[in-house]
Amino acid sequence: MEITFIFGIVALVVVNCIATAWALRDDFSTNSQKIAQALVVWFVPIIGACLVFGTKRHTLEKERSHVTTLHDPDPFCSSPNLRDATAHASPLDSNADAGH
Repeated sequence: MEITFIFGIVALVVVNCIATAWALRDDFSTNSQKIAQALVVWFVPIIGACLVFGTKRHTLEKERSHVTTLHDPDPFCSSPNLRDATAHASPLDSNADAGH
């Protein structure tokens, strides 16, 4: 019974540490919001950690959808710089084709 209790406490501390780190690294929150989230994690351990994980997951989904809409889905094939680079062969490439 003691081992189970100790394991539960250790697991709770680890989860709270991870939730606190996530709360403090949130780019979309102000400093006071970060501190409030970290305090909720430690004063309301299980529920506070779930709230932080839930809100962070929601912001990560927003970030991913924002990034995919801003960037070209296949930057290597449709990049104008890549097309220009392959259209203009370098002198070294032409010497290799000539058999030199």
